Amino acid sequence: MNPATLLADHPLVAGFTPDDLEKLCAASEVRTFEPGETIIRRGEPGRFLGIVLEGRVEVVGVDPAERPRRLGELGEKDCFGEISLISGEPTTADVKALIPSRVLLIPHETFSAALAVHPPALQHLARLVTQRLRQQLPQAPPPAGQAPPGPAEGHVATDVKVLVIESRPTELRYTYHDVNCELHNREGVVEGLGTEQAQHTVNALRGKTVTPAPGTREGALGAILSSLTEGEEPLKTLNELTVIAHRVPYGGESYAGPVTVDDQVISALRGLPAVAPPEAPANLEVIELCRRLAPEVPQVAVFETAFYQSLPPHVFLYALPYDLYREQGVRRYGCDGLAHQQAALLAAEHLEQPLVELRLVTCCLGSTSSVCAVERGRAIDVSAGLGATGGLPGPAWPGDIDPAVIFHLGRSQGLSLAELETLLTQGAGLQALSGVPGALGELTAAAEAGSGRAELALELFAHAVKKLVGAYLAVLGGIDALVFTGSVGESAAELREHVCLGLGELGLRLDPGLNQAPQAAGSGVSDIAETRSPVKILVAPSDTHRMVASEALAALGHQALAAVFLTRRRPIPISISAHHVHLTQEHVEALYGAGHQLTVRSPLSQPGQFASEETVTLVGPRGNVERVRVLGPVRKESQVEISRTEEFKLGIDAPVRASGDIQGSPGLRIEGSAGAVDLPQGAICAARHVHMSPEDALRFGLRDRDTIVVRVEGGRGVSFRDVLVRVHPDFRLDMHVDTDEGNAAELGADAVGYIDEVERHG
Repeated sequence: MNPATLLADHPLVAGFTPDDLEKLCAASEVRTFEPGETIIRRGEPGRFLGIVLEGRVEVVGVDPAERPRRLGELGEKDCFGEISLISGEPTTADVKALIPSRVLLIPHETFSAALAVHPPALQHLARLVTQRLRQQLPQAPPPAGQAPPGPAEGHVATDVKVLVIESRPTELRYTYHDVNCELHNREGVVEGLGTEQAQHTVNALRGKTVTPAPGTREGALGAILSSLTEGEEPLKTLNELTVIAHRVPYGGESYAGPVTVDDQVISALRGLPAVAPPEAPANLEVIELCRRLAPEVPQVAVFETAFYQSLPPHVFLYALPYDLYREQGVRRYGCDGLAHQQAALLAAEHLEQPLVELRLVTCCLGSTSSVCAVERGRAIDVSAGLGATGGLPGPAWPGDIDPAVIFHLGRSQGLSLAELETLLTQGAGLQALSGVPGALGELTAAAEAGSGRAELALELFAHAVKKLVGAYLAVLGGIDALVFTGSVGESAAELREHVCLGLGELGLRLDPGLNQAPQAAGSGVSDIAETRSPVKILVAPSDTHRMVASEALAALGHQALAAVFLTRRRPIPISISAHHVHLTQEHVEALYGAGHQLTVRSPLSQPGQFASEETVTLVGPRGNVERVRVLGPVRKESQVEISRTEEFKLGIDAPVRASGDIQGSPGLRIEGSAGAVDLPQGAICAARHVHMSPEDALRFGLRDRDTIVVRVEGGRGVSFRDVLVRVHPDFRLDMHVDTDEGNAAELGADAVGYIDEVERHG
């Protein structure tokens, strides 16, 4: 029987469409094993997730004396090999066929990519991993010991470098992404094309630089490419690039996804109909220049309009002569497709539901603005029309407008067609109504500052958005979430409030406090709805160039890496771990009296752990540190964790170690209310680390004992290197730094960090 048919109801592929499942099976291998034949051999790198399609297999490990020990049997639809997805360690048992058996072997990278867009499947795998890890780890989370051997083969490759280029009429924007080390990332723009005042602005880790640039498109592109390869820049040659990804505003009806650029694609882009936006020729020119300047580097075109190729004809057609569509391509193409697509993916991750089960309305509000109805992951309506100037009003265009207004202006003002086009695309819109120059962000600032006309323009805009939200709610027959994204959608609380005002009866109930101060969850998405709101109201971060890079990587076959690349923008909560003590029960009683038990004062971020009411005084050769909190529960060995500042105060030199690694560390005296204990060793300066559940690790593409670099943004932005990843079923996502590190970075209670680099695997 077809593997896809056998697995259709398997929880490991929950949420997969039949097409998704067929693709997964096509990328996998079905093998038949005879009785006694080994499927996976102990000690070999884990490469596959296996599912028994037919037959029975046995799992054989070894006991502490290295004697074979039968661990169990697996039957039809049971899986194996999932632990190596998390641990990165070689397999710990043999898997052998008991009877003739057919097995589906899914490469780790293939399955990791599928998990990224199917949250229920990821949750099932995480539960399975958790269950089996608990069987292996019956005690409390183990201390960090020696790192296991290097990463297992099949781990997601990250030596990937992507250049994203976006060509506009008077400027060339770009971002450079080093997937393994985002510290090397940069973004830049050459502005003033076509003039003698063109300049190249680069924002990188070392700061911002502004230099003169050639005013031609070819010269500007040459300056950008040179800036990546000259001197100590991130690339030695352009051939180190994995891909150059182009953000293309228009692909007509030819492209429903990203495409690798070849001569045929170039020919098709040259033949786009006259309805293509004005930037299309400049965009094509840059693609052709990149092919000439970097001929060995793959080029991928990622289209803003691709997301809307799922629109049905009754939505994308206008009530015009049909021949205008058939012969000239006059139809609704939409805009901001990548932003809407990214917002939908993030919403599904946040809601922990498959995208194919959700009904969403996404509002992308920024330099261009549009509203989109998304059903089961597919766009079914969008406000923007033939171009970005349709639908919502923009900075310099009125959006949808009665044609009678255009005819009247032409007659009464004596305007030609060209003059009308200039008026309606450059001299109208929110700027003209409000008198406030600039984009939507400037308008909201002017309204908050008390400008009456700006307030009027903002109300007009919000009303237009609200009408579309209501219309799409009707089109979808109800929604699961309303999602705000885009530079203004993320930042303008007042605008979001205007849009949601009065929609409570339709199930959208905004929480004013959360709206003013959104709180990002692990997905990076904030829920600003009231707890009782039937419909979620979400704020999703927008990073269109990252979406372009992810789409380009997927087009080249790096699906798992593409998914991880997006996920690593998820924030990691950061906590300051102040000095504290862990004690054995013997030492608890020595310090506080026979039979004494630690008293819970408050729970900690990790389940089952708590700060106790008990405190101790640390006594060193040079001085004391008083009122140091004892953390529970009790441990097998007593341990003291202090900062570097406290080491000086005590007069000891404590090594930087992972919790539990105390061999050879200095000792000190601990005094309690009923006695004292002299520790021969146990004082350490805790290594910075991040706790992850198996589900978190799967999302980030990380494994236990990987080390990463975590960047903290803000006024005193800092990057923490050598952050140890700890994966355990009982962990919640949280990074711990000590008091000195937290103070130096001025970390507050709501501090978060972002993964910049995977320094070492395992």
